[in-house]
Amino acid sequence: ELKTEMASDFCVFKTMGAQIQQMSSGYDLMWIVEDFEKYLTRELNFNLEAENGEETARRLAHLAPHVYVPPVLKELSSDRVLTMEFVEGMVKANDPVALR
Repeated sequence: ELKTEMASDFCVFKTMGAQIQQMSSGYDLMWIVEDFEKYLTRELNFNLEAENGEETARRLAHLAPHVYVPPVLKELSSDRVLTMEFVEGMVKANDPVALR
């Protein structure tokens, strides 16, 4: 499972960070590892991502119809799967030409 593998990977990162700190006379990278672990773990919590999507939709509703946040399909979502409405023909947020 991904969460188990991530926990193992972060254990390795923390060990490496401690070794770097020891070998470099105090150069501390642990805050980077800890922040990365905290935020990546949150990103992989799809229930939390569903809540964030709903909040984003509420906050951007005043920009409709130019901005549309597809609703989360809760009955098809879980902590491991996030399912949202498919919207045909929308402009992708990473397409600068179409966004003009």
